[in-house]
Amino acid sequence: MKAKACFILLLSGILVLNNTEAQIPVYVVKNMITVDKPVSPLLYGNFIELGFGRCENLWAEMLYNRSFEEDEPFTPSWVEFTRPAKEQEEWWHSGYEQQPWYLVKPIEDTLTQVKKNRGYWPACHSKTHLNIANTSKTRSVLFAQDGIYLRKNIGYHFSGYFHAGNGFGAEKFLSNSVEIKVVLYTERDTTKPFAEKTIKVNTANYGKYEVDFPPVNFEGRATFAIKIPAGTRIGLDFLSLMPADNIKGWRKDVIDIVKSQVPVPVMRFPGGCYASFYDWRDGIGDPYYRPVDLNSFWTSPVINDFGTIEFVEFCREINAEPQLCVPMMFKPIENTLDWLAFCNAPKNELRARYGHPEPLNVRYWELENEMYRTMDAITYAHKCVEFSKAMKAIDPTIKTIMGDYWIYNPKLKEMLEIAGPYIDLINNRGGNIAMQSADMEIIREYNRKNNRSIQLCHTEFRAPLERIAGVSGADELNRVKRTRKESLQNMSARWSFGMSVLDQFIRFQNFGGDYAFLNFTSLNDTWGENHINTAKEGVFISAAGRAQEFICKLPVAYPLEIPDKEKDRELIIQAAWNTDKTRLTLILLNFSSAVKQCQIDISDLKTRFAPTQKYLLVYSDDIKNYNSPTDKNKIISTENKSSISGSRFKLELKPYSANGWVFEAKP
Repeated sequence: MKAKACFILLLSGILVLNNTEAQIPVYVVKNMITVDKPVSPLLYGNFIELGFGRCENLWAEMLYNRSFEEDEPFTPSWVEFTRPAKEQEEWWHSGYEQQPWYLVKPIEDTLTQVKKNRGYWPACHSKTHLNIANTSKTRSVLFAQDGIYLRKNIGYHFSGYFHAGNGFGAEKFLSNSVEIKVVLYTERDTTKPFAEKTIKVNTANYGKYEVDFPPVNFEGRATFAIKIPAGTRIGLDFLSLMPADNIKGWRKDVIDIVKSQVPVPVMRFPGGCYASFYDWRDGIGDPYYRPVDLNSFWTSPVINDFGTIEFVEFCREINAEPQLCVPMMFKPIENTLDWLAFCNAPKNELRARYGHPEPLNVRYWELENEMYRTMDAITYAHKCVEFSKAMKAIDPTIKTIMGDYWIYNPKLKEMLEIAGPYIDLINNRGGNIAMQSADMEIIREYNRKNNRSIQLCHTEFRAPLERIAGVSGADELNRVKRTRKESLQNMSARWSFGMSVLDQFIRFQNFGGDYAFLNFTSLNDTWGENHINTAKEGVFISAAGRAQEFICKLPVAYPLEIPDKEKDRELIIQAAWNTDKTRLTLILLNFSSAVKQCQIDISDLKTRFAPTQKYLLVYSDDIKNYNSPTDKNKIISTENKSSISGSRFKLELKPYSANGWVFEAKP
């Protein structure tokens, strides 16, 4: 006699009833594991690319263009604008603002102006600095920036470099000082400050000055200003305003949301394309001496606030493995070897000098990004041998990554014959599921013949914008023909994209532990395609972030066989054991616009489960919905308990929903 499930789960519209409707499809979960190795705990990775999108918004700095460079903010060619104004695009939020500096002065004052010095004479930070001479005899002027979002009961730290003369002097201190004020106003209302601090600038050359604002009794958008008294002049450069609750320079709300909701087990840096041009030495030491990259790959100056140490500290804070991408095309091998020694050598004088006597222990090292720009596949494979052998002579515990994507992909077998004994992972950074599967077979065959354990990975994963029913993922760059006249970025913000991401995640889980990690493009604010959005008002999770949040809560290790699981093209189903086979995860994705019913039969598992399960649900009332600063939960995520008893039960799934159950085996 079949066991009956009679509990009705009212929450979210999922129904568990007596199993009597024979016409409802039945999915039988077989006690047959489909992989040899458990799913990698690093599978759902991510990356940060310097200079691209708005990666700097992860950093706690609040002032835009604070070093006054010749800024040409980059907008990629593939970013499309389909609204009358870019601020109306669905992916837009305050983190994309590029607030200018401006001068506030009396109307009658026609002489006072900001002068930009575009050379190194006199010099401060990088190539540019500003001079302001207030010509008024009675009135102060303000040098200001709007769009500063302040939080109540949070203190703020200001620092900047100033001089009170012409920038030169044999004596460090002047006999007379200029008393400036650092001021906070309600945005665009400079009549009455709600916080101000005084700085007495008394240096002939540039000197660093710092003040702390106590916790403010203000919440909202503000104007930050330097107030310069009448009849004085100052030079200023490299200003900084940071909240007191920053964590080693990173935004606290970023750290909190990644740790608690969208965990990232491996993080790539510093690119992407930028990695080919990056000099790691630019990102170490005192920030004042770090050069600004004025000609970065993405055209906008890179301040180098965060470099190797800051990146690794960020990874440690969010419990991620750091992955560094090293330049091979334009820099000699010594550059990489020095970087590796800086990170991992037991004793490194330079690293110790900058506050880290202990090794950073960076395990994953990717050998270039898009190396086909300058070399053929076979030349690159030999280059990987050269680099990997020399790197492992410094630290034999590291894992090196060779790429095989795009035009290199047909050469994978030949590349493995050359570099296979020396590298640890193959990166197909552009391949869809079919291409990844073909690579996996080649790698597995090579491993069998050569007693190796090389894994496959994907360091810039992009899911199809929309899932095509029954198709595993578009062309080699996961591009699909759009069914709607809409921008790529607006579509990336929507729940339809989040569902597509989940479909892809499940397919990659089915590779098991032979697949190391899948780094999503990217962590934040790359023009719509991201996991978190770093708006000034606070961080919120994107549609793809909801997918990451969902999948990371489910203990999938050993996927199980489900015959005919693809008979309904609008339903994706997966069942899997955890690592010690004490918990069963059941995942169902409903891509239909209608409620969908199905029956699940787990009798073949011959396991008694507890009658109460953890139940995760992510859905939205409309597949086009997206989260925003004003509605951070348009895509709804819940975690509750359900009660399913027996070995065969019926489920009723909400439209456009991701559903996950975790069954606990009874002792």
